Amino acid sequence: MEIENKIMNPSTKSLSQAARDAIVVQSACNLVAVSKAFAEAMSVLSKESLRLGLDKQWINTHPITILFVSQIAHLSESHAAFDFLDYNRAFEACEYLSQNNV
Repeated sequence: MEIENKIMNPSTKSLSQAARDAIVVQSACNLVAVSKAFAEAMSVLSKESLRLGLDKQWINTHPITILFVSQIAHLSESHAAFDFLDYNRAFEACEYLSQNNV
């Protein structure tokens, strides 16, 4: 429940808030809440990609996406092989984004 309370309303969410959500869900244990937050973050990334004129590849490989997908794989016990270096880079990028109002 604590994780769910930290996730903000998607209609007003910024890229930095979506990055914060991606970091917060790394300690989540509720797959439903993580999936809902992921859908909201993808909406933010989609709007941002349209604004910047970027393609779906940008969304699919964005650090926010990587963190959410990693946690979903962990919670679903899919044992997907994630590159630890990619995960660390994504986490650092989300920390940067979350601290800079973008």
